[in-house]
Amino acid sequence: MGNPFDAAAEAFKPEPTAKPAATPATPKERVVLDVGSHDVDDETYHSDPCPEPSLSCSIAKVLINRSPRHAWAAHPRLNPDFEREEKESFDLGTIFHTMILGKGADIDVLDFKDWRTDAAKAAREAARKQGYTPVLKANYERAEAMVKAVRAQIPGHEELAYAMAAGVPERTFIWKEETTAGPIYCRLRLDWEARNGALFPDWKSTLVGAGPEEWGARVMWQMDSHIQAAFYRRGVKAVIDKDVDLFFAVAETNFPHALACMRPTPAAVAMADRAVAYAIAMWGLCLHSNKWPGYARQMAWIDPPAWKEKLFLEREERGEMEPVAAWAMLNALPDRAERTDEPVEGDDNDPFGLPPISQEDASQ
Repeated sequence: MGNPFDAAAEAFKPEPTAKPAATPATPKERVVLDVGSHDVDDETYHSDPCPEPSLSCSIAKVLINRSPRHAWAAHPRLNPDFEREEKESFDLGTIFHTMILGKGADIDVLDFKDWRTDAAKAAREAARKQGYTPVLKANYERAEAMVKAVRAQIPGHEELAYAMAAGVPERTFIWKEETTAGPIYCRLRLDWEARNGALFPDWKSTLVGAGPEEWGARVMWQMDSHIQAAFYRRGVKAVIDKDVDLFFAVAETNFPHALACMRPTPAAVAMADRAVAYAIAMWGLCLHSNKWPGYARQMAWIDPPAWKEKLFLEREERGEMEPVAAWAMLNALPDRAERTDEPVEGDDNDPFGLPPISQEDASQ
């Protein structure tokens, strides 16, 4: 029996690079989708194709960590001045996703050394206006090397190889949630809907180490990936009535492009389940009332972080916070200041009570 990943690997080849049209594309008519599983492009998904402004995982994180006001500002259907953030680092991650999954954003490879020239900037903006992800030729070649290295490692990760052996990339799931204020729409975009088992991989690229000691210990929590795992599990259950868990396949953008797989613990996901339930309820209240408050108006009492308290207590233990002792210590001169040829402390010309630096001092 052959490797279960072989068939899938053959299908995961980069799509032919598309070039933007010579003239600006006409605006697309807004697509409206209802509850279910859908095959739509990135632009359609991120513009929110639901009948009403919907709650996505990224907006849920904003509600949980900031406020409804911030969620309103970050939503493409609510904020009329909303613009998606465009960064070259995002572009590299997008390219990797497209290549590893065999589907995703259209890529336009631009043969420039960097983005500094006016011609390069104009070409980049033209590509983005057409809905393409612009990438420098050198970075595209770097992404190709990264994908090749990552594919070679997949068979060594049993759960990932099993999940990636059969499935569908980039599926959009839309479902409805009932809240005390009324029903709301929710949406998510799966990297890979696995046909094998109950583990769905979500691909991440990283500039730091991909292992549990680096990405898993810091970046995973900075990104609130446990909330993504809980939100996606809830959405998949609602749309296809399947109990699944999300895990993260993390690949390093730098050589040797090491690959690692990890997932939040059941306790972390259970904590995230409660946070997601809060976000859903809050979205319903805000959407149906059209009120989007900011932070709480009550005065907040803030405890010092552990490191700050520890630093202060250590200074107290050393006597540095006792004024008389600290004054004496700060005014103490080095031994060499007792020599008769050294200037004495308290020179009237020095407002800080310090002796001038001698030639000998300056040479040391």
